[in-house]
Amino acid sequence: MAAGVQKFTTQGPSADTGERQRLYNVTITQSSFNSTASSNNSGGVTPNTWRDLGKPSSLANSNRLARGGMRYRKMLQILGTYCNFKISKLVNDSSEAASTQIASLSFSLEFENDSYLPTTVTSIDGSTTVSTREGVIQELIAQALQNTFTEVCELYDVSGTPDVGIVNAEITAADVDAENEILEAISVTKSANFDSLDEAEIPLQGSGLTPR
Repeated sequence: MAAGVQKFTTQGPSADTGERQRLYNVTITQSSFNSTASSNNSGGVTPNTWRDLGKPSSLANSNRLARGGMRYRKMLQILGTYCNFKISKLVNDSSEAASTQIASLSFSLEFENDSYLPTTVTSIDGSTTVSTREGVIQELIAQALQNTFTEVCELYDVSGTPDVGIVNAEITAADVDAENEILEAISVTKSANFDSLDEAEIPLQGSGLTPR
């Protein structure tokens, strides 16, 4: 609780507002990822489900779309290992459809305090040391695309006459590509000046205000 005699000598945001917040722009180019619908390696990574894109044309396509959603959720889980974050400007390529695998996904990734992110990690290849935060983020995303895991997912089963409909099925997602190809597909760049205030946001010198 603030004491009655406590004084606040600035108005508006202080010059260190958002000092440790960082914004990174991420693109995952997925055109080389496995897209064979019947393969556990297919599906890429996508935030969309059949509820967003409509009914797939086959059960295999439905399973593939579900795998993409599994990897997206896994990616969010891994990215939140060290620090709170939020995703904005989420954009998929225009060709993605219920029965067409996503080819590209881009988004902005804002970390509340990126000083909690490690500065070095071992790459998914098990030997290379990564020593930049952009590289660390790239590796965290790659973990969601490289590992094999199984979940129960909601999907739409179009088999049968009429359709079986909405079902909960156990789906396995495996690595989408070779390790080096996965890393090359993920681009991470830091947004310049996101942690700096605009001139208009810095308190001006004046009566009762902290000088600039």
